[in-house]
Amino acid sequence: MATWAMATWAMAAWAIAVAIAAAGCVPPRALPLGGVPTTRPLPHATLPPGHTRMIFRWHYSDPELDLAGDGRARLAAPDSAKLDFVIGQGNGGGFALLLGDTLLAPTASSRALHRYLPTAPLLWAALGRFAVPPGRDTARRQDGDTLRADVGTATGKGVRAAWRAAFVGSTLVSLERVGGGRVREIVTHGVDSAGAESIQYQRLGSSRTLTLTKVQSESVASFPDSIWRRRR
Repeated sequence: MATWAMATWAMAAWAIAVAIAAAGCVPPRALPLGGVPTTRPLPHATLPPGHTRMIFRWHYSDPELDLAGDGRARLAAPDSAKLDFVIGQGNGGGFALLLGDTLLAPTASSRALHRYLPTAPLLWAALGRFAVPPGRDTARRQDGDTLRADVGTATGKGVRAAWRAAFVGSTLVSLERVGGGRVREIVTHGVDSAGAESIQYQRLGSSRTLTLTKVQSESVASFPDSIWRRRR
């Protein structure tokens, strides 16, 4: 899995902007990229080779719901993942399959869970993989050791980004979905107050947050074929 601790300092200014916007329930404006123009190509942020199993704790909150529990992610390079979520104290759960650019929640309990998950590109970003739909234009700027990029379509006023990514080295540290000049959703990698590696998804303007805190990650030989079945 990606090393997330290095991203903490890069997200400090963003966290302040998000906090201010959240107080008014208005998504923050997508400000111009920092740094200087560069022709450096975007890194190939991919899943680790082979098969990886990650154990995590999760916490979801919005104005009407607050849930937490345990989970695991089973990752198979290059583009397959299964995420299992168990609600605390055995109060149910569900799973999601990420197969390429498709996010599936095949069972009834999983479909109930599905509404709280981000879309496939953002969920892939949470797992360290950069997999956004291609855009006709990409603006890139180097900001210290962070490469920032807008991927979108050109307009008469410049590039209107659909996705905004930040990389440190070859590691994807954040991905934002931009619409109407505002940041609508974001996934960030960092560390929590206890020093544990964590991933946070926020749907800005609706106070919806999903946080995954990594407990353990290890390479394994393989997974049973049955985990990929879209059982009903």
